[in-house]
Amino acid sequence: MTAIGKVPLVGLAVAVALAVLPTAALATEVEFNKATEDNTHFTVSGGEAVMILWGVENVICEKTTGTGEFALEGGTTKSKTGTINLTLTKCTTQLFGFNCTTTGQPTGTIQTQNLTFHLVAIEKGKPGILLTPNDNTGQFAKFTCFSINVTIVGNGIIGHITAPACDKNSASMTIVFNKMGEEEEEEQSPLTIDEDEETEYTSEAVVGEEEAGKSIFINESTSTLTQGEALLTC
Repeated sequence: MTAIGKVPLVGLAVAVALAVLPTAALATEVEFNKATEDNTHFTVSGGEAVMILWGVENVICEKTTGTGEFALEGGTTKSKTGTINLTLTKCTTQLFGFNCTTTGQPTGTIQTQNLTFHLVAIEKGKPGILLTPNDNTGQFAKFTCFSINVTIVGNGIIGHITAPACDKNSASMTIVFNKMGEEEEEEQSPLTIDEDEETEYTSEAVVGEEEAGKSIFINESTSTLTQGEALLTC
């Protein structure tokens, strides 16, 4: 057991830790009303973020911000992918209140690495987003809590796009990564989209010298284009 300490998840109703998508599921896209570089940039704003680190203490951050950019498909005003960087502030461990900090950031600030995102169809009429780790490091984020190093790894984190609805124009997009709620089971069945071809996406936390354990990211944030609107097609 690390110095962070183990905590039971009593009373925490946790959403799915494992999601399954078909490898050909990248069918959701946005189409911008203006094909300019400025129109593809966005900012991120959200509230509390929770990182559940299975077997050790959870990390809770009070605020979520970030920036990102859609990558236009060659010669078009459409995009299915891009890059995003998230900043989580006032981050502490749940039980003991240790600050969790990424090297080079202010105390209590966790900075993700530069991540790639893909717009996906979780199921018909239900768009989502798939975050994949940094191309060079294979990591989502790295930080330290009370001198214990924590590295978030894995092949993908999936969120639901709850607004706008499909085939609607909007300057913003609301994304929910998992949820805590009284009616949700502690561990649900994997999310299945296509029974013929599936890819499992998971995230894990490497804490100190411990073996990698399951990790869940819980957050709701809104991404807003710096100018203009885009049509969400799904």
